Amino acid sequence: MKQPLGFKIPIRTPRYVSLFPDSFVEGTAEYGVAVDVVLQHTMFEHSQVEVATVDTNWLNLFVFLCQCVVHRDQSHDSDSPTEHEMEAVVVKQNAMVGKCVTRASWGEMTTATNALIYKLGPAAFCTFPDGLTSIPAWTTSSTIIQLHQLTYNCALQLYSTRELKTYHVSNLDGCHQFVVDVFKVLRWVGSIPKPHTTMHLVPGIRTVTRNHGHYLTWVKSGLVKQFQHDDKIDMAVMDRIYRAPLQHVERGRCHYTSVTITSIGQTLKTALSEDLVSRDTVKAQVRSALDELHSLGLAHCNVQAANVFVLLEDKRVILGDLESCRPVDAAPPQVCPNKIKTALELDEYQFGTFVDELATM
Repeated sequence: MKQPLGFKIPIRTPRYVSLFPDSFVEGTAEYGVAVDVVLQHTMFEHSQVEVATVDTNWLNLFVFLCQCVVHRDQSHDSDSPTEHEMEAVVVKQNAMVGKCVTRASWGEMTTATNALIYKLGPAAFCTFPDGLTSIPAWTTSSTIIQLHQLTYNCALQLYSTRELKTYHVSNLDGCHQFVVDVFKVLRWVGSIPKPHTTMHLVPGIRTVTRNHGHYLTWVKSGLVKQFQHDDKIDMAVMDRIYRAPLQHVERGRCHYTSVTITSIGQTLKTALSEDLVSRDTVKAQVRSALDELHSLGLAHCNVQAANVFVLLEDKRVILGDLESCRPVDAAPPQVCPNKIKTALELDEYQFGTFVDELATM
């Protein structure tokens, strides 16, 4: 951050060029408008939502220039100390390359700094850029923006932050310095090739599952899956599974309308593409997962590749997505073929189709 930028930033407004001739030249680049908005924005309400709106403009530079995706979360969960959390995580090719937490005023910067790391569990480090233990992070408010170094200590399995710089963005000089430093970070982001491990989730950001529309958030305690209120899920069955010492079935804890999944892994598709596990191993261990469930008198009823994961810690294959589980002699879900009469029969039928699916992956 102490090095010169190395190039001039194209911008449309001539008065900024005269004020800061060493940083800006006139231009019409696709990010010129975003820079203008950051420099000339005026706060009216000084609210958290208004600050987040301004943040959108400079975060979009990562999208325009580095082909990043900015994931946002305005939700709250049981691991959040505040009800109104506003976060953004910048991801490039599955690598987390930046994080931003927004607050309304500078007086909340301490809580914002704590929020940078409180959701991150040890497993989240796998999404850091390959070979690195630190990424940039920002805390923003209506008058002050802080740049931090967010670091993971592998030996202690702990995250920490170190404040690098404070920008007083209520004045033009502070805005100018912030924009210049954002471009320095952008140059670094442009060189990021991949994460330590390719994951299908972003730490701390709530997403919606494709199959059932459940909310899923990767927090420090695990993957929190929140079910819709109209979902007919037998939580007693799921609790029974979690309490049993099963080796190849999803692990976790049950709550009233949600579960916290503690077995975190890659998708089967990713694990196979990275040669982390063989198809023969996957087939054998999914079969073991079904045998474990059947020994409890339960059937899975949703055996498919999308519900198979490979654990980060030991590459063990597990069968997840337990919401459809039921007694083996119970009637199967209505989505199965008419010839299937029991949940156990459905498991055997689905395992056969899974083996066929696996062969084509």
